[in-house]
Amino acid sequence: KVDYSYGKGTKNPITLVYFYTKDNDTDCFLKTESKETSLFLPEIFQEQVLRVYAKNYDKIKRLTTETTKYFKMVRLALEEKASIELKKTGSAAPERGTKRKLNAEGKRGPSSRPTKKRKH
Repeated sequence: KVDYSYGKGTKNPITLVYFYTKDNDTDCFLKTESKETSLFLPEIFQEQVLRVYAKNYDKIKRLTTETTKYFKMVRLALEEKASIELKKTGSAAPERGTKRKLNAEGKRGPSSRPTKKRKH
């Protein structure tokens, strides 16, 4: 199991940064959770990836079936939990995981692995 986040788990890291106004650079404040959402700001800040491996090729079909059943149960439990949390917070949008591919460093985009120099 691998967890991907922005460094603060499920919390929005922006809510932990102090901000200053142009008029008064000595008073600082924390940005609180806003009900307004940005198109650029993700709704969730952590996702988990689980990879399942099997040495025996004959058991892969059963492993796939059992894993799928498990994730359906977990998804139902998570959806139920999310609906309970939505009722408490009053948010209109349910939390959903993003489906973004990450490279070896856990970032989007190509890997920054060193490349071999070509001899001319």
